[in-house]
Amino acid sequence: MSIASLSRFSALLAAASCISLGYATPVDTSVSAATSSLCCQSLSASLSAKLSYPSSAAYADSLSSYWTQQGQLITPACILTPTSARDVSVAVSILARGSCQFAVRSGGHTSVTGASNIQDGVTIDLRSLDATTLSSDKSLVSVGAGQRLGNLYSILHEQGLSIPGARAAGIGASGSTLGGGLGFINPSQGFAADSVVEFEIVTADGKIRRANKKENSDLWRALKGGGNNFGVVTQIVFQTFPVKDVWGGNAAYLPATGVNGVAKAFADFTADPNYDPNASLLVTYYFTQGFTQIANLYVYAAPTENPAAFGVFYPLEGQLGNQTSITTVPALSAASEAQSPHGLQQITFAVTFVNSAEILLDLWTIFEASIAGVQSLERISWALTFEPVVQSIIDRTKATGGNVLGLEVLPPQGLTLGFLSASFAKAEDYPAVSAAADKLLASVISATKKRGAYHPYIDLNHAKASQQPFKGYGSANYEFLKSTAKKYDPGRVFQTLVPGGFKL
Repeated sequence: MSIASLSRFSALLAAASCISLGYATPVDTSVSAATSSLCCQSLSASLSAKLSYPSSAAYADSLSSYWTQQGQLITPACILTPTSARDVSVAVSILARGSCQFAVRSGGHTSVTGASNIQDGVTIDLRSLDATTLSSDKSLVSVGAGQRLGNLYSILHEQGLSIPGARAAGIGASGSTLGGGLGFINPSQGFAADSVVEFEIVTADGKIRRANKKENSDLWRALKGGGNNFGVVTQIVFQTFPVKDVWGGNAAYLPATGVNGVAKAFADFTADPNYDPNASLLVTYYFTQGFTQIANLYVYAAPTENPAAFGVFYPLEGQLGNQTSITTVPALSAASEAQSPHGLQQITFAVTFVNSAEILLDLWTIFEASIAGVQSLERISWALTFEPVVQSIIDRTKATGGNVLGLEVLPPQGLTLGFLSASFAKAEDYPAVSAAADKLLASVISATKKRGAYHPYIDLNHAKASQQPFKGYGSANYEFLKSTAKKYDPGRVFQTLVPGGFKL
């Protein structure tokens, strides 16, 4: 492979292995200066040592560590860094009583403005809630909501364990889990939310509650996909599973010679009635720097070189390079983070359809046409990624008490999740990229409906601000989420005072 091709291939890995996370609604999150000053003063009476203000080093550190440029450019009146659930309890009580608008941040790895930061309001930065404790038999791990997944994976790897969390190392433990959460080993373990045994959460009344299968069980289920509508999650207890070394990495293909083979192989792989649940796959259509490629990210949850599960892909023509090897979940997670630079503008969307090679080929044509709308922009990365949803994931959901995602029944050939991940350098280009993303999304939906394959599920962690993911969960789950939010938050604190995130 030439040096130029290697450079392109390395950039391509960012799209294939680090799909951005984020959910937020396009709301005016600004707060009057007088109100915000009073809110910060109210917090200072009890939590002064944990508050930071503009011009302080702690404040600057918090802002600079957001993944996206848009997250870094939002300036709250003050930032609270709690070190315990009690701190969060005190803060929520004060903020709710004062009708103060606030945001809640876990890892800050969101893609849309306002999800985890708030202009002139109060941002609660949970990153210091990062304690990680294994149970005596190592079957459970208690994780602070602000713990980064890269750190968590490393801690667990030393014990020969893992959880099915999201991919990039910088993602916070709670954010992606509250949206469902898919990662490197989900076919065998389900969504990240499916491995949650218990949530610790501060509700709008300031109470610290535990939500599990026996205690507040409705809240436990609602949090498994319901986002930030119910309170501030401060700790999560996950069920662990044994895994040490894995096999994985990326293979890149030239579209002209590879797209037909990749589309058919993806469809056959996903529809295999003997699907190997150790096998996880992403396929990405990718454009950057005037160059278009297709990337496959393979992960196999055992140290098996070239496992038979991916056999349909090995003979494909048009391969540019292959970087698969025996590796680890922490290494894959670190690579995802390193290949997706901080400080860029980010836009995502999500769509779901019945698995089909014909649709993947339709979408290649649509994706290729969409490039014209963004190709001239500085540092543009334009990626449309596909991920299988197979029966083993749904079996895991059912075995662990269910979630609210509405994916209880799959067609025999399985479903495909589609995600756009667009990154670019300048804030002034946001309208143009957003319009191009909207056009691409409409074209994808139209193409899948034309073939009778559209599915209403929208992955919360990749949804665009204009989408309505909760309605895609089905009417029964949507009504359940609304009634549960009303029960635990009758004053609608997390619907009105926390404007970021999708609301019920």
